[in-house]
Amino acid sequence: MSEDYHNIYKRMCDTIAAHNMFDENDTAVACVSGGCDSVALLLLLCEYSKNNPGFNVVCCHFDHMLRGEESDGDREFVQSLAEKLGVKFYCERKNVAACAEETGASVEMAARELRYAFFNHVAKETGGKIVVAHTGDDRAETVILNIARGTGIHGLRGIRYKRENIVRPLLDLFRSDTEKTCEAFGVSYRNDSSNSETFYKRNRVRLEVLPKLRKEIGEDITEKLLRLADNAEEDDSFLEEEGARNYGLLCVEEENKITVSDPEKFAALSKAVQKRVAARIFEFFYPGRVNVTGKMMDDLSHLIAENNTGDKMDFTKLVKGVVYHDGVIISAGDAEPDEKTKMIFEKAGPEEALAECVSMGNDIAVFDLEALDKYCKEKGMNWEIRTRQEGDEIQPLGAPGRKSLKKLFIDSKVPAYQRNKMPLLAVGNEILWVPGVRRSEVAPIDKNSLTAIIFRCVNLRKETE
Repeated sequence: MSEDYHNIYKRMCDTIAAHNMFDENDTAVACVSGGCDSVALLLLLCEYSKNNPGFNVVCCHFDHMLRGEESDGDREFVQSLAEKLGVKFYCERKNVAACAEETGASVEMAARELRYAFFNHVAKETGGKIVVAHTGDDRAETVILNIARGTGIHGLRGIRYKRENIVRPLLDLFRSDTEKTCEAFGVSYRNDSSNSETFYKRNRVRLEVLPKLRKEIGEDITEKLLRLADNAEEDDSFLEEEGARNYGLLCVEEENKITVSDPEKFAALSKAVQKRVAARIFEFFYPGRVNVTGKMMDDLSHLIAENNTGDKMDFTKLVKGVVYHDGVIISAGDAEPDEKTKMIFEKAGPEEALAECVSMGNDIAVFDLEALDKYCKEKGMNWEIRTRQEGDEIQPLGAPGRKSLKKLFIDSKVPAYQRNKMPLLAVGNEILWVPGVRRSEVAPIDKNSLTAIIFRCVNLRKETE
């Protein structure tokens, strides 16, 4: 291998160590499109696995079905590469264009949501972390896009090294580095024709905006943007820590509400920290702060700081705030989620059950029927479908240690207003399956299984149409 390659590999290892991306026995779910960056990612991770016993790599490919034969070629290429490297291959195909039309979302947004839903499914199945191939070039492009949207300091960070179960070990590398990596291994890669279409905003930044900035401002514009992102990350992290600390001091979490116990102390905080506290309050109701806007944070900060007893505010159809004489309560309404569900079950052969499991993803769980019956007899009670109860626990499949159901909900970002309504499969206080979240280690299907039982969630609204 060339000196360039060894330098590239070392820089990736330094990034992994600096940001504590992997534990000793982690599984990396490498998301591989077939392009240069993602192919280099898979090659580098396989090399990392050789040098770190216990570290495992699997390959994950999502086919968007947007480019006909070209998409088919990408899928076949990635599968062939995974087989050559001795890496387990996972693939899913979805008609993204049809999904976008059905939901009214843009093709870009629909593609991202479907892609990451699949990646998360594989990560849960393998107990691994999602590893994506974003480079420093991608991060610089994101900074420009966020500036164009009128971002605050949070957006100036660009793409983050770690977020929840997603890690990006190539963020300190560049496209020139991924090209050199593929060349060093003698491995080809696929060129996505849509990357040359300026219809997409990111492509316009890559193909038109950055080249013009390099010409008019300086060749080192990418490095300067990354320096801005690093500085913003430091400042943003400090504000997040201050927001977390004051949230802990001022806010009390209950089942479907949060109470701000001392509005006067909240009012004494800087505006920047007030917004961070407000953001954490909304995160209780909207995990990941999905659809939480700057206006919502400003409105909530104003309601708490003004502290006028009797004032009310509806932030969304779900979340409202009320000022009482002894604090401000932000609560979730009792409205049912749009997609009402129930759980049904049926017996099947193990092969049929596993095929169903692969096609349905997180909305289905399959158990060895004989093993499940034996487990119930040992417990002295039957399985049941119910909502949560005090004392519920689960031993998640493929995860070390037990968890309370409450902690599983929190860790899995299940919104507070949904937790009391979710159908659960349980034996006593032992939870066997939380639909869309996790199943337990009880009675999995294996090569010796003779009969299976399939549990699935169905949409009540669709069932009655």
